[in-house]
Amino acid sequence: MADDGQRLAALQEVALAVNASLEPDRVLALILDHGCRLLGTRHGSVMLLDADQRLVIKVAHGLPAHVIAATRVPLGEGVAGGAAQSGQTRVLPAGTVERDGRRVRLPAALCVPLLADGQVLGVLNLSDRRAGGEFGDDDRTLAELLGAQAALALRNARLFEGVRARADALAALNDIGRALSGSLRRDEVLQRVLDSALRLLRCTRGSLMLVSSGDDDGGAPHLRIVVAQGLPTKVVVATRTPLGEGIAGRVALTGKLEVLAEGAVDARSVSRQRSGTLCLPLKAKEHVVGVLNLSGHDGGDFEPDEVELGVTLAAQAAAAIENAQLYDDLQDQFVHSIRVIANAIDARDPYTRGHSERVAAYALLIATELGLDEEQVEDIYHAGLLHDVGKIGIRDNILLKDGRLTDEEFQVMKLHPVKSEEIILPVKQLRAILPGLRHHHERFSALGYPDGLHEHAIPLQARVIGVADTYDAMTSDRPYRKALPRRVALEELVKNRGLQFDPACVNAFLAVVANGSIAAIDGQGESGAEDVAAALAAVERAGSV
Repeated sequence: MADDGQRLAALQEVALAVNASLEPDRVLALILDHGCRLLGTRHGSVMLLDADQRLVIKVAHGLPAHVIAATRVPLGEGVAGGAAQSGQTRVLPAGTVERDGRRVRLPAALCVPLLADGQVLGVLNLSDRRAGGEFGDDDRTLAELLGAQAALALRNARLFEGVRARADALAALNDIGRALSGSLRRDEVLQRVLDSALRLLRCTRGSLMLVSSGDDDGGAPHLRIVVAQGLPTKVVVATRTPLGEGIAGRVALTGKLEVLAEGAVDARSVSRQRSGTLCLPLKAKEHVVGVLNLSGHDGGDFEPDEVELGVTLAAQAAAAIENAQLYDDLQDQFVHSIRVIANAIDARDPYTRGHSERVAAYALLIATELGLDEEQVEDIYHAGLLHDVGKIGIRDNILLKDGRLTDEEFQVMKLHPVKSEEIILPVKQLRAILPGLRHHHERFSALGYPDGLHEHAIPLQARVIGVADTYDAMTSDRPYRKALPRRVALEELVKNRGLQFDPACVNAFLAVVANGSIAAIDGQGESGAEDVAAALAAVERAGSV
């Protein structure tokens, strides 16, 4: 039997292994080895539930290979199945049973369910003590502690694999979206199509209209102008053409092109054409999604080959609309899934729920105020959402601690930016945000972590997220303090300009606070300008004392 010191040392080794590794097989083998050694058993195994809700042996000690390969225990059957079904530890005393006309000795056995978030993942089995005898209360307690660590290792590994698999899949979908579309913005594609049509068909006026369901304004389906040239702005903004009305409305309803000669009268709309007019349906998968209108032809009427060219351009426009919409949908799904991942990490700690969403929102405002381009702003937003994903590798007794961390615990917590980088590194589409993940806890004074970078050696992404992250941490409830008022948090940011934070990022944040942009995010009212003024005044007074 192991003494208390040996048991404590083993539990510490297991806890460190769970925190340091996301490879469950290695950790489970370590846990099983300690269990068999400390409880003095000849046999042991860790069994996990498969997709058919049967227990299969994942790692084993003292069992023949054919037994390991063949064992499939349905939920509820035997000691292990019963423990998995009930979620309760089962202790089986040594005894004998009658089998095939002969008495068979059964050794004492201990079976502990592996529970994570109320869900049974498997069981830890220990049996056949070398010294004989039964399992006592101390043995049961130790086995349950080892089982809890095994469950934690499994949960962390599964969360990690889920995050990576989701990110890899979404990155692949994002690549498909880029390949399908020649441009990342639908309206840019449509403007290019219209410009080409006007130039090639020698027209001075044109518009590209899309079918709207009417849900956005509570009306019936209609056409609205998306891009136009040669038309008054008020016409572009106000036009809502019901399907079936006018030339464009008829084309959208019937799916058939219409060509009107110069001077012709359209009896159905009682209007005279001042020049040749061509109206073409845009079809995607046999459905009309819009209409291309061209007029002001410099030759009077459209020639047959021009009409044919218009049909080709309309087909390209329809394909571009479909591709651009697919890309937009994929982008929305990509961002939504990133948000789901971020929310899943935040949800581990009730005090940080919504933290990643708010940090991303603040970071986006700062980046926009700094005048960064659209791609940089998007990268910073994604980095804000995922900046804490590495906390998946921090064990709960540190991450969820109700109070301040010890120095040793803080050293473990400081690993999370590096873990964030490691998790996202394999995802090709997200590699641009790695600097923001790894370095958002660096300080302008070079006293941050993990690399002690100084001033502008810190990537801009990280400098932006550092301000956003700190502000949200200060204005949110924490186990060891209540949320700080906005003006107090702003005062801290101002005091630490050039020390902890990039002054330009702090100043940009003050600007968006002053214009009221963060009121809907931090929920502290519309007093942004007053709070900024109060924070600046307080720092100035303190500096003059």
